[in-house]
Amino acid sequence: MSFGFAFIIIILGIILICAELFLLTGTTVPGVAGVIVVLIGIWFYADGDLGLGALTFVCITLVVAVLCVIAYFTGHLGRAWKRFSLRTEQQNDEGYVAPDPEYKKYLNGRGEALTVLRPAGTAVIDGDRLDVVTEGGYIKQGDAVRVVSVEGVRIVVAKDEEEIV
Repeated sequence: MSFGFAFIIIILGIILICAELFLLTGTTVPGVAGVIVVLIGIWFYADGDLGLGALTFVCITLVVAVLCVIAYFTGHLGRAWKRFSLRTEQQNDEGYVAPDPEYKKYLNGRGEALTVLRPAGTAVIDGDRLDVVTEGGYIKQGDAVRVVSVEGVRIVVAKDEEEIV
């Protein structure tokens, strides 16, 4: 094959890799296709010479790396990434409240199932309305429950056989 044809294939592969890096970030298809096309171009260019093929691959890798560095420092990479990233923040006054990490205070607490727990539902424990799960069983609405374990934000309850005082 001619040098011009191999050069065009290699340039096409580099364009696909750049499209992956700057335009279609995260899709992987253009990047993988670009690498394959570059390798095919190197195959045609080297025409069976392994040393020439390796040297060409190293040179092309350096060109792509330099393009990436230039894109990073000129801000092109950041602008491309902003198109695909979420820029809004969740605010407490809009109702976005993180769960209370201090659920350990409910351990051994008693309350009542507000909804049917099969196995997840809602219960009132020590006066607070909480999302709870059972140990695997079914608990009817209105039954007395007791907190048997707290694992992070997961509150596990069981049916309480004792009378709530």
